[in-house]
Amino acid sequence: ILDAVTNTKNFIITYTTWNEFKAVLEIFKNQKSDLSFVDCHTTWLAKAINQKVATFDKNLEKHTRN
Repeated sequence: ILDAVTNTKNFIITYTTWNEFKAVLEIFKNQKSDLSFVDCHTTWLAKAINQKVATFDKNLEKHTRN
């Protein structure tokens, strides 16, 4: 799995700066739904890099739709 993730263009590996992490924390703290912290980060990242999220999680899908 690691080889597949690191050796393909289908995956994007990013690093979050401290300021970006704080922005995700604010989203998590101020949300009105029941997204996990990881889902809040995924939502933020998808919007930040203008990418769609492939998920079976209906709640996450609702929040990541463009």
